[in-house]
Amino acid sequence: MPQTIRNPLEWLGDELQDLAHGLGLAGRSVRRTSTHLFTPPMAIHRIGVHDIKEALSKGFDDFGAYRTDLLFLILVYPIACIVIATVAFQQELVPLLFPLVSGSAILGPFVGVFLYELSRRRELNFQRHHEDNHSWSNALSILRSRNFGAIIALGVVLVVLYLAWLAIAWIIYKATQGPQPMQSIGAFIQDLFLTEAGWWMIAIGCGVGFLFAVLALMIGVVSFPLLLDREVGLGTAVATSIRAALANPVPLGIWGLIVVAGLVLGSIPVLLGLVVVMPVLCHATWHLYRKLVPRQYVPHGHKAQAHHAHAAAPQMAARVSDSAEDEEDHEAQGMNVVLLLVVIAVGSVLFHLLSPWWWTPIASNWEYIDHTITITFWITGVVFTAVVLFVAYCVYRFHHRPDRRAHYEPENKKLETWLTVITGLGVAAMLAPGLVVWHQFITVPAEAAEMEVVGQQWAWSYRFPGKDGKLGTFDTRNISAENPLGLNQLDQNGQDDVLVQNEDLHVPLGKPIKVLLRSTDVLHDFYVPEFRAKMDMIPGMVTYFWFTPTRTGTFDILCAELCGQGHAYMRGKVVVVPEEEFQAWLGQHTTFAEAFKPTEQQAAK
Repeated sequence: MPQTIRNPLEWLGDELQDLAHGLGLAGRSVRRTSTHLFTPPMAIHRIGVHDIKEALSKGFDDFGAYRTDLLFLILVYPIACIVIATVAFQQELVPLLFPLVSGSAILGPFVGVFLYELSRRRELNFQRHHEDNHSWSNALSILRSRNFGAIIALGVVLVVLYLAWLAIAWIIYKATQGPQPMQSIGAFIQDLFLTEAGWWMIAIGCGVGFLFAVLALMIGVVSFPLLLDREVGLGTAVATSIRAALANPVPLGIWGLIVVAGLVLGSIPVLLGLVVVMPVLCHATWHLYRKLVPRQYVPHGHKAQAHHAHAAAPQMAARVSDSAEDEEDHEAQGMNVVLLLVVIAVGSVLFHLLSPWWWTPIASNWEYIDHTITITFWITGVVFTAVVLFVAYCVYRFHHRPDRRAHYEPENKKLETWLTVITGLGVAAMLAPGLVVWHQFITVPAEAAEMEVVGQQWAWSYRFPGKDGKLGTFDTRNISAENPLGLNQLDQNGQDDVLVQNEDLHVPLGKPIKVLLRSTDVLHDFYVPEFRAKMDMIPGMVTYFWFTPTRTGTFDILCAELCGQGHAYMRGKVVVVPEEEFQAWLGQHTTFAEAFKPTEQQAAK
């Protein structure tokens, strides 16, 4: 057939129409997955090393046929790996860098499903003596597969397996290297290779990772290609894949080593080698599936029956009523909603449990605040997940059917009572710990030392009591260029007050401190994330909180209240040091009497 240059808008419209039709068919397949979980078992073949060589050779042939478009298609994979590595460095998750990259091979069978489809279509066109256009858009035809829902479900299983591997890898790191945060990349590498704990982490991590890799290989080596190629149930596809692995342990073990070696070699040149390695391995996996699972055939005695059945198929399809098609469309749309709700619920829980974005390591006595927030997370998380899954169940269980009518029940006192009681208990469970912690928060220990923090656009100033242990009074009317804190010049208690301006704050380790807070202009909020405690600073008022530093270190001071154009630059540092170092640091600063001496006229007033 002659090729012509089409109008780009016309071509785009046709492609979008095909995509929409494919998504509609994909929605219907979700419903089919739940009703066709198991089908008759499939036969399997035993293979040898020569079959693996042939599969790799055909994989290279497919890559050669599609290489121009595949470079664009598969480039997503190495870019994702680079993003993973970048995030790991920025979020101080270097210990998870190797599990992040190496464990992504668990997702390989799912990522490669588009490439399996390209190999399948090329093979089919070759058998029918049709010309293949070698376009990457051919991969999107999986959306029309009747097993698309099963493919997505199995892909979710591999994603969960990948996240479980990351969680276990993090637990292994914490168990072997200790709960303390990593100091630097160099120190981590040194601890990893030059300490006994590091070698234990490598040994245990590689052993557990091997088990995850074997499980992913057994689940995915045949199941994804089989779901693309045959109308089989999800359970049958997974069972067939496991049976094929158990029947061919040596060849598939060699295949697993080839996959690992290929991914390692492809990762060496900044992961970009995966552009070649991934498509070759995925295409070869399709041809390996062809070796493991024999093709379907029609017995000779049934060819005539098959021919008549094939000829009668159009007439049978024509008898399907429009109402049945509409009903199927409605059910498909409903199942799309169910799938979306389940993904939202499961994804939210996994993101909360495995997210790298969490609290900074605490450096004060206020771990009770963390406990209170954790309780709130658990209660709201359970309620959110239960509600979303309940809505998904209702959509699935009570979707519209022509032969069923809804039951109208305007009131249900028993249900209302239970909902009221459960809601009340949930609210009380969230409020009660907060009230207990708030009582502790406002009850300052009698032995607590005092210090003052003054906020002004856009800097922090600090004041400590002198030898008398008392802070002098202040008045905002006294604020001037010479007296920026507005201290009372005639108050004897303030003459020995120690002033700290335009430099880092130091506080003593293990000693309760009452922090008095005031602002000279607008709202501010003195906040050190590691201390957890914070409080607004309101002009004309003195607010406070207290805390006890529990570990040494240097921490950021932030303003947690939008205070004007320079809000982002209102930062500082607080250094927690032992008591001796703190007293030495304090002695290096001037007192109010030394910094400001009133004139004779001011003294006379």
